[in-house]
Amino acid sequence: MFEISIAKAQDFDEIYSMYTRVCKELETSPFSPHWEIDVYPNREDITGLINRDEMIICKKNNKIVGAVAVYNGSLESESTEPLEDGEPGENESGIRLFAVHPEFRGIGVSNAMLDYAKTLTRSRGHKALVLTVAIGNSPAENLYRRNGFAFLRETLLYFHSAEGDPYYVCRYEV
Repeated sequence: MFEISIAKAQDFDEIYSMYTRVCKELETSPFSPHWEIDVYPNREDITGLINRDEMIICKKNNKIVGAVAVYNGSLESESTEPLEDGEPGENESGIRLFAVHPEFRGIGVSNAMLDYAKTLTRSRGHKALVLTVAIGNSPAENLYRRNGFAFLRETLLYFHSAEGDPYYVCRYEV
C-alpha cells in the first residue's frame, strides 16, 4: 500500500513541495505546530536531513504523501534519558517534522511511518524514540498514544514565544 524509504537528494523538490502544502493547510488549523515554510521547515534543514539519511518519506502511487525526520540523539549527552527540552539523548533517536499531505490523512500513512521509524531506531542500536508534541494537538497526541508512546512530562519550548509553548515529551522504548 505504501512505500517507505530513506529520502534521497532527488526527492528534495517533492518533499519541499509537500511541506509547503502542509504549512499552508496548518495556517488555519486549530492543531497547528506554527510551522512556516522557509523558517521551520526550511530548505537547509531538509537538505541536511536528507544528506545524513535522517529524512524518511512515504509514497503512495509514486507520490510523496508523508515525511518525517528520524535523527540521531546527542553524542554529547551522557544520559540515556531524554534531555529537559525533549531532545533525545545518546543511543536514542528523535522525531521531528512529522507531516502527512492533507489529501492523504486518515489512511494509515502516519502509522506506517511510525512503524518504519521504530524499525530504523532499532537498526541503529538505539534504545528509544523520543519526540515532543504540542499540548492540545489532539490528533498527534492520539496518534502517539495509539502507537505506544509514553507521555513523560510537560515542558516549555521556545519556538514561537518568549514565554514558551507547552509540549509533552514522549518516548517509545524499542
